Amino acid sequence: MKRLLLVSDEKTPQDQGKITDSARYGLAPELYNLPNLREAISRQGDFEIVTRHHTELAAAGEWDYVVLSGRFSPRDLSVGDEEYRALTDFIRASTAPLLGICAGFHLISRAFGSEIVPMDDPAGEFGCREITVQCIHPLTQGLGERFTCMQFHRYTVSAVPKGFALLASAEKCFVQMIAHTERPIVGMQFHPELQNAVCRDGERLLQNFFQQY
Repeated sequence: MKRLLLVSDEKTPQDQGKITDSARYGLAPELYNLPNLREAISRQGDFEIVTRHHTELAAAGEWDYVVLSGRFSPRDLSVGDEEYRALTDFIRASTAPLLGICAGFHLISRAFGSEIVPMDDPAGEFGCREITVQCIHPLTQGLGERFTCMQFHRYTVSAVPKGFALLASAEKCFVQMIAHTERPIVGMQFHPELQNAVCRDGERLLQNFFQQY
């Protein structure tokens, strides 16, 4: 059994991340971020999943995989640098395959030099959206030129961070998926773990990540 560290980016260690208006997007009406993400990961293999809040990484230990969660509780980016210092150091030092989802993708990008900025459209990007593949990569295998995934965000990264390749983009929010060119680090702006009857490409992306790394 492989050990997987799931790093929560919710507001407190107790917060499970209630997804507001989830039923509006064809998801379960009472849906919480962390339990749903654990279930999605469990479908990909036999993992011992240990969940820790991003403020509790002092003794993180050794892991076969690391997943940085999205965040559905309110976030104040102005306190990010100090609050996330330990996690930023952890990201840079990690040798395990690491996947960052939405806010986790933002933290990876920040750790490697990109800024997190509000989207041009203050309404953000929500629901099932089309995304365009930018280059051939094992992570996009089986998806074709375009795929769909769930979006829940109002922030984006300013640019592809140094050392990463752009794997997918979208019109409203350009940088959608990145992968480090030398290390097993992947970031996704969208939520591959959130799926409904017509928006299911996230399952293939998760499969590809765990098969590739």
